[in-house]
Amino acid sequence: MDFGKGDLKAVNVQALSSTGGTIEIRLDKADAPVLAKVDIGKGADWKAANAKLASAPAGVHDLIVTLPEKNSVEIDWVSFE
Repeated sequence: MDFGKGDLKAVNVQALSSTGGTIEIRLDKADAPVLAKVDIGKGADWKAANAKLASAPAGVHDLIVTLPEKNSVEIDWVSFE
């Protein structure tokens, strides 16, 4: 993911979950600091959820999505603004 000059402030996630849950987005490795925590509501339909970024990354990074609660969450897409 190319974050450009680092002027992004939020993440949007299209997801669904039969249990609800929280996803954590990190950069480059699974034990990196959390860039954002996104709460995914319980439901059978795809819904957009968003969260503020903890910091504004710049440059190119790998996105790592973790499920600390081990709930069932399906992700369709992730975008930043």
